[in-house]
Amino acid sequence: MSVTNEVFVAEYLERIHYQGSLVPCRETLVELHCCHTAHVLFENLEILKDGFKANLSRDYLFDRIVRRRRGGVCYELNTSFYLLLSALGFSVQQVCGIVRPEVGVLDHVATLIHLEEGDFLADVGFGNTFMPVFQINAVPSAQTGSATYIMKPVNDTVYEIIRQRPGQDDFLLYTIHLIPRTQDDFFPQFDWASTMGHTKFSAYPIVGRFTAEREMLLRSKLFTIQENGVEVANIPITCPEDSARILREYFDLP
Repeated sequence: MSVTNEVFVAEYLERIHYQGSLVPCRETLVELHCCHTAHVLFENLEILKDGFKANLSRDYLFDRIVRRRRGGVCYELNTSFYLLLSALGFSVQQVCGIVRPEVGVLDHVATLIHLEEGDFLADVGFGNTFMPVFQINAVPSAQTGSATYIMKPVNDTVYEIIRQRPGQDDFLLYTIHLIPRTQDDFFPQFDWASTMGHTKFSAYPIVGRFTAEREMLLRSKLFTIQENGVEVANIPITCPEDSARILREYFDLP
């Protein structure tokens, strides 16, 4: 049975440790986004289980992310965040991006938010770095302690999301297409990507927790921690016991 909107919002806000304003504005959006990325993991461990079936329904995501306190990949996390913002009264739409230009398919999802202050892009599910909230057509779009993020226009609806760090070349994270989408536009790609052997999502464990100051990422056989863009830990995974210990100690996963 579907939960009421009141229960959905109350339990979701408790899950991400959010106690601030619920007024749909830029400040609320940024705080919700930061709380979500800090407390909800990017992780594909569910996908690696036998019999996994792609599912982006509200009830499924609420049960998994909120009540079972698990994470998800971009399709799941950003769809769940979109549902939360919608329940809070934000004017939101889902939009798609391209992470792998050599493939050319819509392989990423984010949320477009319309506010009195302007239009914003939020992404709580990019799997290898913290993504700040972007105000569209503001350059630089956003800045953290270690990086500047730019939304570089390609045309009226397509933008390149670029990360700049001191001493490093500009890095293209992905291209976003600001055309409203429905799940029919991206669910088939998620379903395909989550099938064993098709992509990295279904090939090996990926678990990350990202904030503006600290990024922790377990990927295949390596665990890394970066603080303000500087690597402070690089730990090889040599056996299943190593992986289990890191999941337990750093990500609070059983």
